[in-house]
Amino acid sequence: PSLPRMARALAALLRTLDAAPQIVVGHSAGAAILARLCLDGVLAPRLLVGLNAALKPFPGMAGFLFPAMARALFLNPVTPRVFAWSADRAAVERLIHGTGSTLDRAGLDLYRRLFQTPGHVAGALGMMANWDLVPLDRDLPRLAVPLLLIVGSQDRTIAPDVSIALADRLGGRARVEWLRGLGHLAHEEKPEVVAELIRADAARA
Repeated sequence: PSLPRMARALAALLRTLDAAPQIVVGHSAGAAILARLCLDGVLAPRLLVGLNAALKPFPGMAGFLFPAMARALFLNPVTPRVFAWSADRAAVERLIHGTGSTLDRAGLDLYRRLFQTPGHVAGALGMMANWDLVPLDRDLPRLAVPLLLIVGSQDRTIAPDVSIALADRLGGRARVEWLRGLGHLAHEEKPEVVAELIRADAARA
């Protein structure tokens, strides 16, 4: 499940559905998949929205260690079951808190259900083990689609500075909407606020 392969799979789905979305929205790594599709000419939307978008490789040694650790965990078939078995309420709360977000009880329960599913854990580890954003980072200056970056100021997963630096790099093709007090899951903390920002930019586009 690498970035190019996931992009190709989504492209195949769009062809099957005969769909050509005009507004595309991706959270975190989902924004990277959509950016790749736009760069490859598969998508030509009027607006691309990235929610706390993961569009740049981790800096320094983290860029090497993070995929290597995920790969080691992914190759151990026992890991997903151990993780799922240990995903109690307290562990899930710690994990979500680590993103800088605060979710209600229903939101935490939904994440607990996800984390208790070994197949989901294995899929997430497989993606992280094969994730490489260096080619995308190199190609992003060619992105012609207007880009809206919605950023939670408390995001502890993707540093807010990443989106600010990207907007500067792309000039007038990108702009940042800053959401104070929200984390990596800002769209789940304040869905109505995020939806209104998307609607407003979609109308302008």
